[in-house]
Amino acid sequence: EDGIRDVAVTGVQTCALPISIPGGITLNCDTFCGFVQCFDKMVMLLGESYPPVVMSNLTTGFETIASASWQGHGTPASTDFPPVSTMPPLRQGCFFANRLWGVVGNDTVVASDIFDVTKFYVLNQTRVNEGDGDRIVALYPYDKNTLIVFKEHSIVRLEYVYGDDVAGLANNVRLVPMTSKYGCVSATSIVDMGTDIYWMSERGVTSLRLTMQNELQGTALTLSEPIEATMQRVNWQIGRAHV
Repeated sequence: EDGIRDVAVTGVQTCALPISIPGGITLNCDTFCGFVQCFDKMVMLLGESYPPVVMSNLTTGFETIASASWQGHGTPASTDFPPVSTMPPLRQGCFFANRLWGVVGNDTVVASDIFDVTKFYVLNQTRVNEGDGDRIVALYPYDKNTLIVFKEHSIVRLEYVYGDDVAGLANNVRLVPMTSKYGCVSATSIVDMGTDIYWMSERGVTSLRLTMQNELQGTALTLSEPIEATMQRVNWQIGRAHV
């Protein structure tokens, strides 16, 4: 109430202002996949239709990310390495370990150059595929070295996701399966509370908890078990259609 009264007394008004986007891009429920704040830039993810666009200030609005030759912080092992290019189309992503991380296609995780979210190097990617065709729903940071990969029917964690050299991610990252009993139905359902992570699975509200051995572990019982009858009425196919 104090805030509303102050606005009325001082005469200050706030209103929505249009922000420009590059020509040729159409925003709808299929192309717009959310915003990711990266340092002093705002990145808009545009699904599988367009590469991400980036905004450095409100005056210029969102701009396309131009391709560039190698200008990253790492040093290529040879001059035969492909140049840095723009980020591929991303349908979900997050800012973690000074990089923009994103999901490409069904099972590929990519990362930008460290400290520069506008550049992508071909070795900074990994496939999270165990031969089951399980589609990635979301990426979610856990600690400074761990990224949780939520899939439709399973959960995997990426460990040792750090390093500033070109091939650091390809050499260091390790895939650790956590559970294949349940997955995630929506990226927007994921939240963290202290050391626990909660999200919506087909079983209900599920969580990962930190054990005494400092390991993440899935819980057997869902938080929504008391309302199990209500949860069984949910149409999960409708939810997945908007992931």
